[in-house]
Amino acid sequence: MLVKVPAPSKAPRQLLGKGSETISILMDLDTEKIGASQARKKLVDALLDILSARRAERVTAAPQAKQDMTDALIDAEDEKGQKLNDEEIINILIMYLMLAMNL
Repeated sequence: MLVKVPAPSKAPRQLLGKGSETISILMDLDTEKIGASQARKKLVDALLDILSARRAERVTAAPQAKQDMTDALIDAEDEKGQKLNDEEIINILIMYLMLAMNL
């Protein structure tokens, strides 16, 4: 025997009443986006460490003949002599990393 259950007259968030914004936000969380955001933060932190170490090496050690893309980005200047900041360098490195993964 089937029993017909009437649909609630209000959406679940409305049933919770006022003050349920926090619960509403938690109900709408996109765990995939959260995971991607956390992964990006870890990557950015790692790249910041690499940039800091690379700059420290340049101060304490003699210039090396070997240069890679990170060195080129650290040295890059526009026509006004303005260098790229860390955020710009990291965004470029992440862009190339993503491109390489899709080849």
